[in-house]
Amino acid sequence: MSRAQASLEYLIVLAALFAFLAAFLPLAAGVYEKAHFLMVSKTQESAFNRLAEACSRASTLGYSSKLAVDVSFAAKETRFGAGAFVMEFKDGNSSASLASEVSCRVEPGGKVFSKGSHSAIVSASGSGSPVVQFSK
Repeated sequence: MSRAQASLEYLIVLAALFAFLAAFLPLAAGVYEKAHFLMVSKTQESAFNRLAEACSRASTLGYSSKLAVDVSFAAKETRFGAGAFVMEFKDGNSSASLASEVSCRVEPGGKVFSKGSHSAIVSASGSGSPVVQFSK
């Protein structure tokens, strides 16, 4: 076998390897995106549960109680519903929502919160459900 033929065969095998890897690259990207959104969802769920727990605690403590809560949102966009205690979030091409049976409302409802840390005050009023007010 001549050196030229060995080099050509090596190049063909190398080209086949790159073609094989290029075919699986989109699959790897899809798996990465799903894993990233799962991580974002768990972080969002943790923040939502902290807020729901603070609402429940403020309701138990009674009139004029205030609790400070620091939460971190991992999604690019986070929005709370105007009526029931519902969090909707979007990151990349994926979106999801979380709901709680806790009686609580967020002011201002419908505002979009960005990724990062946010401080909230949960206050119980005498007229009904606790109110969550974000300072950032």
